[in-house]
Parts: sequence; structure tokens; C-alpha cells
Amino acid sequence: MATLSRLFIHPVKSMRGIGLTHALADISGLAFDRIFMMTESDGTFITARQFPQMVRFTPSPLHDGPPFNRARRQ
Repeated sequence: MATLSRLFIHPVKSMRGIGLTHALADISGLAFDRIFMMTESDGTFITARQFPQMVRFTPSPLHDGPPFNRARRQ
């Protein structure tokens, strides 16, 4: 039998995860996991491969606004 000791989602690809005490899941995975991505103004994806410092930021979700109001550097 498997036991989960910690549960995280990564709302923004290449940024730090957010620890959860519970989560909703469906056939496509955990709710809000990797559903947002940073892009250049022309739509080109930005990932930690090009900018490794992205993994130092934690998105801060808002309940009634954009996917995050700021990324906190850690």
C-alpha cells in the first residue's frame, strides 16, 4: 500500500511548487497543476531551461484574479 507524505502542485511551469493538505484530481491530474506558463510578448514559452532562476520563485494564487499576484523569491 502506498502512502503520500507530501503533496505539491506547480501552477506555473518551472516555478516552485505549493504544498497542499488536500487536492482535487480528475482524469487529467491534480487541479491547477502546471496550467500556467510564462511567455514572451510574442507567445514564446519561457522555461527554467533558458532561465534557471525561475525555480527560485513561488507563485501566490489569487481566488478572484490572475493566476498569481506576484512570485516570491526564495
